[in-house]
Amino acid sequence: MNINDYDIDVIQSGENYIMSESVNCKKNIIVENSIIFLKDLITSENVSARYDMVILGDCYAKEVQVNGNMICLGDLKVDRYIDVGGKLSVFGKSDIKKGIIEADIVFVGSCFLENTNINSNYIVKGDDNGECKNFKLDFGYEDIQKFLKGQGSLNYSLDNSLLLQNKIKKYIKRSEGDLEFDGINILLKKLSKFNHEFKEAYKFYSKVSELSFLNKITEVNDLFDLLIIQEEIPEFISNIGLVNDVLNHFIKNKNNVQIKKINLDNIDIKKLSKMIYLLKKNKKNLDNELYENLSDKLLNEAINYLN
Repeated sequence: MNINDYDIDVIQSGENYIMSESVNCKKNIIVENSIIFLKDLITSENVSARYDMVILGDCYAKEVQVNGNMICLGDLKVDRYIDVGGKLSVFGKSDIKKGIIEADIVFVGSCFLENTNINSNYIVKGDDNGECKNFKLDFGYEDIQKFLKGQGSLNYSLDNSLLLQNKIKKYIKRSEGDLEFDGINILLKKLSKFNHEFKEAYKFYSKVSELSFLNKITEVNDLFDLLIIQEEIPEFISNIGLVNDVLNHFIKNKNNVQIKKINLDNIDIKKLSKMIYLLKKNKKNLDNELYENLSDKLLNEAINYLN
């Protein structure tokens, strides 16, 4: 089943796609280019994308094949086989049994993997929960302890699988005391001091987590709030071509008349967004009356411009 065959809201950006509703079906899903699923992707059959695939919700499928990068902010459950040509990032729970994973891969949430053949550069597991069976560790716990302390180096090739287990998290907590271990980012940041590949991974995954920002835009019906969000969009996100299409799509479908008219790429709207954003950011430094007056003034300017 090609993505165009769906009788629901599909946004097309050039040759790429954005699925704005949850997908729950019993058919194969084939995407000829890149796609962002703003909600869940659930099928009892197979999923394939020629280039990149991003799922802001959960992904359940029998088999998954993505030639580019795959990002799943929710849970990933694959019954049989997953093949990702680039990086595979799962921020929720990964449940893959008796499968094959081919990717330059990082698991961020808990992993439930069994009898799984992995062909990747490295694997990082950042959660106490989960169970991993039949995996090969490239070096032992004592070596990792010394590595994290800066005592010596790891003379092991990152071309082989590297699995950092729960004990690494426990070790960091013991040694850092008040350090709050926040998912994978802290671990990658610490490791990035010693190895270039981990540095690149840390930069990439800390930015990827910002994709959840897209969810905000779907719930905003107030012009003032929308202009604030427009200014808050991280530079990393704003540089993704598909994102502007997501924003503009939802703007056109809002009930608010002014929002329907807005063009986020307009230079005057960008200036107003920045002013409103800065105003809200400094709200605690202003008395309520002054804040309300300035808010009304800026909002009226935006409305007058749109009219």
